[in-house]
Order: sequence, then C-alpha cells, then structure tokens
Amino acid sequence: MVHLARRSYFGFPIPGTENKYFYVWLDAPIGYLSSTDKWCVDHGENVDTFWGKQSPGELVHFIGKDIVYFHALFWPVMLNSAGFKLPTKIFVHGFLTVAGEKMSKSRGTFILASDYLSAIAHPQAPEYLRFYFGAKLSSHAADIDLNAEEFCNRVNTTLVNNIGNLHHRTFIFCDRNFNSMVPDAPWDESIAQAVVEAARL
Repeated sequence: MVHLARRSYFGFPIPGTENKYFYVWLDAPIGYLSSTDKWCVDHGENVDTFWGKQSPGELVHFIGKDIVYFHALFWPVMLNSAGFKLPTKIFVHGFLTVAGEKMSKSRGTFILASDYLSAIAHPQAPEYLRFYFGAKLSSHAADIDLNAEEFCNRVNTTLVNNIGNLHHRTFIFCDRNFNSMVPDAPWDESIAQAVVEAARL
C-alpha cells in the first residue's frame, strides 16, 4: 500500500505537530513589517516611527480584489493584537485582462514586462504603460483591460497630441512675446496655494 504525504498548498508546517499548518496569510503580510524594519536598521531609524500605534504617518495598502479579506480582516486583527498601527486606507483594484480575456499562456494573452519592453522599442515605454494603467484606474474594483489599439490611441491622443500641442503653443507664445526666452517672474505663493487647493477638489 502506498501512502502519500499530505502537504498543505496554503501554509507551512507548525513545528512539533503533524498535519497542522499555519495559513500562508498569517505569515505573508508580516513581510511588510519586516522589510520596513530591515530598511530602518540599515538607515538608523525605528520601525515604530512607521508602524507604531502613535505614528503620525498613514498606512495605505494597494491590493487586488482577490485578497481583500486578508488585508481588511486577518491583517488588521494581527496588527491590533501585536500593538501596531492599523491600515489607514485600503485601495482595491481589479484584475488585469488582455484584449478582454484573462491572462493565459495557452491563449497567448499572457504578457511579461520584458516582452512589452522588447515590442515597444522606445526609451519611455515603461512610462507609457504606467500612464495607460493610471488613466484607467478608478475608485472601483473593476478589472483593467490592456488593449493594444486603445493603448496606442490613448498615448498618442493624450501624451503626444495634447501635451505636445501645449508645448508647441508655449514655445510660440515665448517666441512672439519674449524674444524666444522663458520670462523671469517672481514666485507667487498665492497662485501655488490655489493650485494645491484645486488639486484637493
């Protein structure tokens, strides 16, 4: 008779027990804390400055919709029990699809970052993709679709046409009115504050 050893896909063995496991999500988020602590040790800081209950900073998670309850239920309980700061905000995003389909190697809809960089031979290629994804993000946990035609149109329309047009108009304005020089002007703090306030709306 053959006996197969039982293994847990979702955890790691509890020392001194048989067939008992810590659930993987008991351990995984602790990496957030330990990586912060490693940085603090290397830079002469204290981890409580960031994770302590009285820390003035914010603890913000950006996560996929499939791991919401780990970060919104398990992890806060662990942090609270250990005397650490609770998450201030949790931003949840959807999955990334390609041409309306789930990523799949067999269907040819799985794209590696290296494949993208090889296909888009441009020094700003990573920024174009960041812009595309950022423009599609919202406050909802909807999936984000990577569509090649839409990607090209959005980059060309918004970045090339709109921003390029703004640059062109600015250069023409300076050429006609300021002898092709950017005029020197004093810093107006009231205008800067107005911009900051407008950005909060």
